[in-house]
Amino acid sequence: LISGGKDSIWNLHYCLQFGHELTCVANLAPPKGVDELDSYMYQTVGSDLIDAIAGALGVPLVRRVIAGAPRETSSQAYAPREGDEVEDLTLLLNDVLSAHPDVQAVSCGAILSNYQRLRVENVCARLGLKVLAFMWMQEQPVLLQQMIDAGLDARIAKVASMGLSRKHVGKSILDPTFASMLFGLGQKWGVHVCGEGGEYETSVVDAPLFRSSVRIDASEAVDHPDGGDDVAFLRVGKAELVPKEGAEAPTSFEVLQKYSSLEYYQETFPLLRAAQTQTQGETSPPLRGFAAQA
Repeated sequence: LISGGKDSIWNLHYCLQFGHELTCVANLAPPKGVDELDSYMYQTVGSDLIDAIAGALGVPLVRRVIAGAPRETSSQAYAPREGDEVEDLTLLLNDVLSAHPDVQAVSCGAILSNYQRLRVENVCARLGLKVLAFMWMQEQPVLLQQMIDAGLDARIAKVASMGLSRKHVGKSILDPTFASMLFGLGQKWGVHVCGEGGEYETSVVDAPLFRSSVRIDASEAVDHPDGGDDVAFLRVGKAELVPKEGAEAPTSFEVLQKYSSLEYYQETFPLLRAAQTQTQGETSPPLRGFAAQA
């Protein structure tokens, strides 16, 4: 699932780094004419760039409009309930499996929200899909620095936090001054530097995995109608793809090879997989999957 934001896009890089294959991307969109829904599950701001982002990745897009609403929000546990927005994800994944029956797993960009992660896992378990959430519970400053070091160009699509204002909408995390400010907000005020507390949302316009970059030709910062002071979002009027030199996207990323937090996947997991292969006497193929919105 992709929201178009930095977390869902960056987790795709983890997936390829660890040998998985990207089959398609999927997205749950707000109704036409709605910039943002009051959702506990999905980032909907920035949805006007999803088609371009899928094109930049060079894979098919499966999309569905959100019809449900948050119902069971008081508990971490989830049981299927008609009309709940979580069931829109069930319908979306069924669409994916119908169009791409070889899909085996979902890439999920969850970092801190048990509410989101457990509901994605609930839906996937019912459909026989695995969840690939490689960023789960990693330190947010480490993750943000990874994205910056890799050259992932994530633009601020919404602000809703002390220290951030309308003037920051459209800024890139690759802007050294702005990135330094984000890290500073985390150190001074305890702000989640990856925006896990809803401090900000992003839209990615370029990434190592992109075969084209996304050029925003027309946009505006808009005050949120239901927000207070300094709650604003980016509305994109026009965007287009700019092809990169060399159309083949990489499958390995240097920045993901140097962090000790990945030791399990770099060292322990391959050993376990090799032992399993020897026991089974056959090669264990990589999972084929798509990105999950978070």
